[in-house]
Amino acid sequence: MRRQPMVEIHLTKDRQMRTLMNRLRSDEEGAALIEYGMLVGLIAVVCVVAIQLLGTQMNTVFTNLTTLLAGFLPA
Repeated sequence: MRRQPMVEIHLTKDRQMRTLMNRLRSDEEGAALIEYGMLVGLIAVVCVVAIQLLGTQMNTVFTNLTTLLAGFLPA
């Protein structure tokens, strides 16, 4: 078995590392996935806040409606 000179091994490893770095630099799929995840999280927070705010108001509306309708029902 012939051994490669140390310089040649170093250049091969260096070339492999540069190829890997270039591939990772050009791959934006992971970044887009993170952005979509953040967007879904933001939408979820907005929905929870809206439901909490509207939920209290809707409870008041239905309570008033029940009280109003109870006056029309025979006892």
